[in-house]
Amino acid sequence: MTLTELRYIVAVAQDRHFGRASERCCITQPALSLAIQKLEDKLRSAIFERHKSQIELTTVGAQIVHQA
Repeated sequence: MTLTELRYIVAVAQDRHFGRASERCCITQPALSLAIQKLEDKLRSAIFERHKSQIELTTVGAQIVHQA
C-alpha cells in the first residue's frame, strides 16, 4: 500500500463521496475508484461499502484510516 493510496482512502472516508475525494486528490473519479478497487482486490477485503446514496467504511477500512 502506497502513501498515495492511503491519501485516496482517507479522502474518500472523510468526504464519503468518490467524486469530491477525487477533486481533492487532483485525480479523475474513475482513476480514484480503480486505484481503490485494485487495492481492495490485493487485500482481498472491501475497504468501503458502496450504497446508492452513501459510502461507509468497513471494519478493515476503519483500521486503515485510523492507522493512516
